[in-house]
Amino acid sequence: RARAEELLRSGAAREALDRIVSAQGARDRIVRPAPLTHTVRASRSGPVLEIDGWRMAGIARRAGAPQDKSAGIDLVRTVGEDVRAGEPLYLVHAAAAADLDAAVALALEDDGFSIGAPGDLGRVRVAENAN
Repeated sequence: RARAEELLRSGAAREALDRIVSAQGARDRIVRPAPLTHTVRASRSGPVLEIDGWRMAGIARRAGAPQDKSAGIDLVRTVGEDVRAGEPLYLVHAAAAADLDAAVALALEDDGFSIGAPGDLGRVRVAENAN
């Protein structure tokens, strides 16, 4: 811990990070989220038991990712958190209205969140390990 604190304090950690970023090809500009958004909300109250990563990736692709670096999903909730019906689960970002509409349609079919009944937190699992 002392070594890590010294690396941070001296700036050596930042220099190492800058070298890594440079070697991997630093971006000239910061990519901001696309301006068109839709908030996907919880359909019921309870704990988030599972988030389907494949479904999230599919919705993000419909929004324009990864070709459009400003498109995608911002998760608001994580596994294990309690949500109430109507609270935000995630935001979908897209640069084109047609892309946003397509992503929202996919999210309406299946939002990718498994929400249990209150008290179901003991059933929390990771989707990819459940199969």
